[in-house]
Amino acid sequence: DADGDAAHRCFTIALHRLRRMVGVNFITYHSGRLSLDPRRCQVDAWNVERQLCALEAMLSNGAVTEISVGISQLLALYRRPFLEGEEAHWVLSVRERLREKCLRILAQSASALQRAGRHAEAMHCCQKGIEIDPLAEELYRLLMRSQCEQGQPVAAIAAYCLCQTRLQRELDVVPSAATSAIYQQALD
Repeated sequence: DADGDAAHRCFTIALHRLRRMVGVNFITYHSGRLSLDPRRCQVDAWNVERQLCALEAMLSNGAVTEISVGISQLLALYRRPFLEGEEAHWVLSVRERLREKCLRILAQSASALQRAGRHAEAMHCCQKGIEIDPLAEELYRLLMRSQCEQGQPVAAIAAYCLCQTRLQRELDVVPSAATSAIYQQALD
């Protein structure tokens, strides 16, 4: 009991000092949990999440004209992995969740932009996604399709070769049949 009382006293003092530094209303304590008040605090990971949700809504509503602006806003927020260099379990799970969601939204956006004939914007989505994950074969496929549609078969062949090299070097696999088919189209 004495240790628990001492720990609680230390916690209360630390919380008081923290609130005095950042402001009383920025940190909430509810049901034994401390958190930041999202109405008063800007947190980059929260901003990325909000932008990803906004892009999901645009995609589900078919708002293709707004997607490019939304992607630009997302990429301004998501410049590098969450807490890069930190290896705590909770950090890794948040980092991977944000990364996967970002890649999924970029691929879906590229696909929607392709269907709308906006190939330059689709290629931009793909290139940014490949920067995030150089092994994302789906993004290479989407990139190659747009390059072929834009009359850039040489660029599509170069993208295939880059994909092939990276997959071979990192995973010891070859590109899928779907990716190879687009490569063949570019060659023809």
